[in-house]
Amino acid sequence: MKRLLVLATLFFAVSLQASVVQTTYTKASLIADHSVASPGQTLWLSVELEHKNGWHSYWKNPGETGLPTRIQWRLPKGVSLGDIHWPSPDIFTLESLVNYGYDKASLLLPLNIAPEFVGDTLHLEADVSLLVCDTLCIPERFSLSLSVPVASSPQVSKEIGLFQAARAALPRKALKGTLQHKGTNTVLSVRLPSERLSQLKEPYFFPEQRDTIAYTLTQNSRVEGDVLSIRLPNLDEEPVQHLTGLLRVHDALFVTINAESDSVEALSFVAFLLLCLGAFLGGIILNIMPCVLPIISLKVFGILSKSSIEQKEIRKQAQAYTSGIIVSFAFILALLYLVKFLGYQVGWGFQLQQPLFVYALSLLLVIVGLQFNNILALPQFILDLPHFVSTLINRPLKKGSVSDFFTGVLAVFVATPCTAPFMATAIGVALIQTPLIMALIFLSLALGFAAPYLLIAYVPRLQRYLPKPGPWMNTGKQLLSIPIYLTVLWLVWVMAMQIGPIAYAYAAVSIVLVLAWVFVIRGVKKALVQNLTLVLLIVAIIGLGIAIQQPRESHITKTHSVSDIQRLLNEKKRVFVDVTAAWCITCKVNEELVLNRPDIMDFFEKEAVHKVVLDWTDYNKDISAYLERFNRAGVPLYVYYNEAGEPVILPQVLTKKLIYSSIKGSQK
Repeated sequence: MKRLLVLATLFFAVSLQASVVQTTYTKASLIADHSVASPGQTLWLSVELEHKNGWHSYWKNPGETGLPTRIQWRLPKGVSLGDIHWPSPDIFTLESLVNYGYDKASLLLPLNIAPEFVGDTLHLEADVSLLVCDTLCIPERFSLSLSVPVASSPQVSKEIGLFQAARAALPRKALKGTLQHKGTNTVLSVRLPSERLSQLKEPYFFPEQRDTIAYTLTQNSRVEGDVLSIRLPNLDEEPVQHLTGLLRVHDALFVTINAESDSVEALSFVAFLLLCLGAFLGGIILNIMPCVLPIISLKVFGILSKSSIEQKEIRKQAQAYTSGIIVSFAFILALLYLVKFLGYQVGWGFQLQQPLFVYALSLLLVIVGLQFNNILALPQFILDLPHFVSTLINRPLKKGSVSDFFTGVLAVFVATPCTAPFMATAIGVALIQTPLIMALIFLSLALGFAAPYLLIAYVPRLQRYLPKPGPWMNTGKQLLSIPIYLTVLWLVWVMAMQIGPIAYAYAAVSIVLVLAWVFVIRGVKKALVQNLTLVLLIVAIIGLGIAIQQPRESHITKTHSVSDIQRLLNEKKRVFVDVTAAWCITCKVNEELVLNRPDIMDFFEKEAVHKVVLDWTDYNKDISAYLERFNRAGVPLYVYYNEAGEPVILPQVLTKKLIYSSIKGSQK
């Protein structure tokens, strides 16, 4: 009887699996590629759309007019959805307007079911909003639902053939392209494999980015050897630096394209010097930004403890600290360059978009705080590191130098959530220049960041103004551990925004493990036992890190998208854009002191200014492209558009007076 009840339950759930909605112009349904799912599985969903003859909906870039289809999901706990895998679009025209969309489409989405998912049924609900057009346009909204049984063994759905056909029709693997600016045009060049060249027929490029190139029904193209070149008219005078999209090889074959400009605009020598100066000043200001506060304490006590040492020794340790800063900035630069070379749009602070990095940084600061409290001493193998390195390079190396070097490294990585004035423009321009210019601008930033410490080390007169070392320093160290622990709490909150409340459990377990290890090494004098417990601690923390990095539903509060800006501008609205991130302390300070204050919100309402918030806490290529449009590599970014759509960029540090004057002074 029990088995019969289970079978009956499964049959009933399967029978409810796909809901079908019929509107005036659209037939829609939600289906899955498995009739029975299992924990730990990736279940593929498809939102099936079929429109009335002569009508169509839109691709993610709708073209000159229209809106992309949007889906809002209501999901059970323990599952998360990936991005829509958009099928290749068709071209639709109305008089001179060119649009991209579908008269029939399968919108595929991967649904990740966590291994710890609890329940016997997945109940999914989707609210779909789309614009369907013929000679006129009608907005449609409807809801779809789907129930899928969950068991230990998955079962393939009878709809699997539809999924196989939909996947086969998706664009092929990405090809790298290059962009060249010729007059008012951008020339996209792509090296095609021989099999693609033989299939080439009326090639056409569909850009993913809106408002970059003009939309035309036909595109001028030519083939030289194995290189296809397509001339794309620019939408405005600004040269296009980055394009992604689809290349139609023939009617049924599309390949994805990722193209970067290969002709960097030459900087004048004066402009180059100004950028280096801006980076240097930005590095100095970065020392007093709130996100660097915990490391300022390390610098202060480092300088105080050195004030009674030989001047030569002070300079050596300052050099080691500066070396740590320069090496760290060089590492970040190399990583940025590599990631951009692979086709991703990233910027300053991008590593904090990864929960694993946030987790590692929070653990590192816990260890720093424990050292401030004189609770934790470094393991012996770390203390022996200078001797090991000196043996390799055949030169004496003191422990203090290694400590100062890694203090510089830590200072840089804690500073990455912040973008200081002068620094944003310098980095934004640097990332579209040649590697040599990028390196020189980042070197200027590094030297600016190290400059205050170097200045004190090399100008003995300044050391007279520092307080004298004494017993008070121990109390001071205890007090200065407080901002370090506050920073840890903030990082855990950022991680919770990314992966959910489970972040607090991961943090608690990690801290307990660290404290347990501290108890062991303080209570046991045998080096073997200490090293063994350290290995076990590292293995446990790595395990937690792997768990943290597992795919999950983002817990970032849904804000706006870049397309919302253009929609409002098309309606001649005034728009204030706030590009922010949960890990950006500068952003949070501006929000708390200025942007979220009642008088500013009342001012926006009175002046009919629409506030658009773009959240960059998790990676988002559209927001990255928007930042790049203004030569910015990080957040915050504040842009105000007047009724004419003219943008005004505001500084990174906001005041109420600045917002009032920027908006009132830009009225048309």
